Amino acid sequence: MAKPKKENPRGVLNPHEGKHHFDLSRFHPPDDLQYFLEHFWIVEVTGKFTTPLNR
Repeated sequence: MAKPKKENPRGVLNPHEGKHHFDLSRFHPPDDLQYFLEHFWIVEVTGKFTTPLNR
């Protein structure tokens, strides 16, 4: 199982506003992928968006 990262995330825009809509979790990569990845994210939508997301 991946270990969660505890450091504050970098590059998240408007983190306080985002907490109303989603939860972000970061995890260390498996040992064999650490050369390629610093971490990976899991995003869980928790609220309703008032405007559609542009993708």
